[in-house]
Amino acid sequence: MTTIDISSFPSTIKLAEIEGKIFLSDNLDDSRRLLSGFRAMTAPAQMKVTMVIVCVEGNLDVQINFRHHILRKNNIATIIKNSLFQFNAVSNDFKGMVIVIDSDFGNYSSDARLGMASLQYVMYDPVGYMPQENMEDAMLLYTMMKNKLQNKNFLFKTEVVKNMLDILRYNGYQAIIDMQKIVPKKSLRVIKRK
Repeated sequence: MTTIDISSFPSTIKLAEIEGKIFLSDNLDDSRRLLSGFRAMTAPAQMKVTMVIVCVEGNLDVQINFRHHILRKNNIATIIKNSLFQFNAVSNDFKGMVIVIDSDFGNYSSDARLGMASLQYVMYDPVGYMPQENMEDAMLLYTMMKNKLQNKNFLFKTEVVKNMLDILRYNGYQAIIDMQKIVPKKSLRVIKRK
């Protein structure tokens, strides 16, 4: 089976990156860059990275773990490491953002309970919908990350990008809580033993 890691992506689509750790790509300003040379995949590939795809407009047809999904405006797909992924088709008017993260780069241990709950949710349903307000927040954070990564003089890229990823992750946790898929910490009762 074919595998996909950071080196599998052509450098022509990488708008901003920390080499071997994370890269960002989008076609918000230039529709040819993100999916330039796009070809439908004939079989799924196993992900060795986590990939987040945000659809701003248009459609993207994919399979994640053999389940068919069509991403439309304000959909976000989270394809975690070891998932099976396949691109099928893309509409001519597709605009979106992609973040590809090496599994060693992200720090997901800061809140294990929420992390495990959201991981289970994403494994079950990797495609979600973001209300427009959340989409605007995500686009702002994405743009800030891209700007920091493209600034050759900025010394703290790794630290800032990890923190911005944390903000995106916690916004995702909140979205899952809002959909009542997991229970927030504050609502848990502690039962004292006698």
